[in-house]
Amino acid sequence: MPALSAVEGRTRPVAPAEILAKIEIAETSLAKDTRPKRLLYARFGIPNYLVVDLAGEVLLNYNAPLDGDYGEVGTLRKGDVFALAGVAAVPLEASAFLP
Repeated sequence: MPALSAVEGRTRPVAPAEILAKIEIAETSLAKDTRPKRLLYARFGIPNYLVVDLAGEVLLNYNAPLDGDYGEVGTLRKGDVFALAGVAAVPLEASAFLP
């Protein structure tokens, strides 16, 4: 499935440094989303990368890009609350991303 990007209000194409988060919906693409795409987004310095694992019913939360990979990963389930790096004042519920 296609990825979503979270950016602050822009009407022009955005540079990778302006992307707050990338979100992938993994129905059959979990291996691709958690390896090559993860490394690509980390290399571009995108601070938050979320993978919705539909089969596992979990949300993988990668953040803190460093040296071409993410330094932190969390596995979130329904009922868990988290915040995106750089937008800590906005709590998000993992349930909103999961089936």
